[in-house]
Amino acid sequence: EPALRLIGTLARWVYSKAALVRVISPGFRLNLVSKGVPDEKIRVISNWVDTEYYCPAPKSPEVLDKFGMRGHFNVLYAGTIGLAQGLEVVLHAAVQLQVSSPDSQFVLAGDGVEYDRLRTEAVTRKLTNVRFLGRLPGDLMPSLYACADVLMLHLRSDPLFALTVPHKVFTYLAAGKPILVGGEGDVASLVAESHAGVVFPPGNWQALAGAVEKFHAMLPAERKKMGDNGRRLACRSYGRAHLVGELFRSIEAAAESSAKYA
Repeated sequence: EPALRLIGTLARWVYSKAALVRVISPGFRLNLVSKGVPDEKIRVISNWVDTEYYCPAPKSPEVLDKFGMRGHFNVLYAGTIGLAQGLEVVLHAAVQLQVSSPDSQFVLAGDGVEYDRLRTEAVTRKLTNVRFLGRLPGDLMPSLYACADVLMLHLRSDPLFALTVPHKVFTYLAAGKPILVGGEGDVASLVAESHAGVVFPPGNWQALAGAVEKFHAMLPAERKKMGDNGRRLACRSYGRAHLVGELFRSIEAAAESSAKYA
């Protein structure tokens, strides 16, 4: 507690002296304003994504076969498998989908403190529609994304998680695939408002199963339209050139403003 108070005091001092405070999401901006940081000091400049590296691509037969994705409707989660992600919800949804949508499967790529427990539980429950790939090389991700029908993100319900947009979402957008988000706040708003996917309440396995069923029932053209919406947004607003330029202009303006009062 004393350490947190000290950090808070230091942070407030830094904010008071700064000419510019860059945050990565609207939620963080509101959080700082509520703590007394003048709104005019704050700029929302998101993390960027390489839209040439992550881009729409044909499904690779080799990847489909290597990871057991051929012949399935694949919902891919790629990233950390830890406490914050709350991926227990996937196992509960998978139970229902074994009956309601037997050719659908969750594909989990990544590692973390929850990986072994979830994999063991999936075996215990005889869930043949949850596939654990473990940690994979980063250069394989674009090909893996291309083999998915839907890209999934899930974060536990927590006020902190509602403030941010994980970088994974920008790679999903750039890949041009529909996105399934279990989350609240900024990340949910981004996907819903851009019509790039479907949002469900975090931790709600019935809603997750229903969302997978909804995606599966869509015409391929409907899913492609969502993916195209996301791709357009990534290229327009979250590409490196655009955001680095915005950051440079903000720093330049802050420096000029400070010089006036020097």
